[in-house]
Amino acid sequence: MRVPVAKPGFAMNHPAPRVSPGPMATSPDAVPALLAVAKIQIRDLHPAYFAMVRTPGIVATACHLTGMPLVGKVLAWFNYAAYAVLAAMLAARIVFYSRFFYDNLMDHQCGVGFFTVVAGTAVLGSQSVILFGLHRWGKVLWIR
Repeated sequence: MRVPVAKPGFAMNHPAPRVSPGPMATSPDAVPALLAVAKIQIRDLHPAYFAMVRTPGIVATACHLTGMPLVGKVLAWFNYAAYAVLAAMLAARIVFYSRFFYDNLMDHQCGVGFFTVVAGTAVLGSQSVILFGLHRWGKVLWIR
């Protein structure tokens, strides 16, 4: 199969086509559509998403301990934000979609994903103590 090759100066002679911003950007129904998407994402939240907090937390701690404190702190702040969003989504799921939450909890394939909630919380507590010296946050996150 031959791959077509662009001729020199082709892009300069032919400007890029205009692309409209799409219906979501200009539609008055954009907010309700985004809320509908958020509801679906909360309803279908997989419990293993807390691994998104656990894994970068381990890397952040390792970076801090190996002499890269800036990288560690950037990852740590990402973890705080990710944990806050995921915890809020999980709480909303428990309140508004308790049947889906219970079904995941009882499912043998999906239920083990809830262990990442515990692991992510523990790693966040550890990185709070190691990177920032926040011992109270560490105690709250470890005991929770």
